[in-house]
Amino acid sequence: MKVILTLVFACLLAGCTKSDVKPQPTAKPPDCRVFRPTPEGKICISEPALWLDDCAPELYIKGGRHLNGDVIFKPQADPVEEIFQQCNSVKPLSADKAPIYKKWLQDRILEIQSITPGTTRKKVNQILLQNGGIFIPSAITYSHKECDSLKVRIEFELVSNEREGFPLNEDDKVKSVSMPYLGFFIAD
Repeated sequence: MKVILTLVFACLLAGCTKSDVKPQPTAKPPDCRVFRPTPEGKICISEPALWLDDCAPELYIKGGRHLNGDVIFKPQADPVEEIFQQCNSVKPLSADKAPIYKKWLQDRILEIQSITPGTTRKKVNQILLQNGGIFIPSAITYSHKECDSLKVRIEFELVSNEREGFPLNEDDKVKSVSMPYLGFFIAD
């Protein structure tokens, strides 16, 4: 408001008319309709994430490769291309949205793929959310923080073999990471 008044006052001194004063552009609000609470604060759940969350049950109903209710993809396939094509077949996107959603998916997959053997559990917890349900500390299913249905299974090498319990040790190291896949989020 102060900036606009300053511009108007400067314009009046210079002798310009009302039509010469242009409003300042405002920042575009985020395209969030849904927020998820996390220990670090709220995370925006974007339109592409909602699209993937809607896609997972549709793919499950349609049929294909499943494992315990999760939609899995060919091991040699490019996960971005495979997930995008499968979801676009059941939840088609317009030509203008498709590249944006595909880029969003690619960025999330790259974040997941940044988790490699040797990564600590602490680093994993910065990117992913642990799914609920029964699990053992050495093998846990995670979902991406921005998309419940984008999942990965991670096996850990525990720092101490004498402790196969709780709380989970943030220094445990990743032993292996599955290919990303789509599934239903499980919470306790």
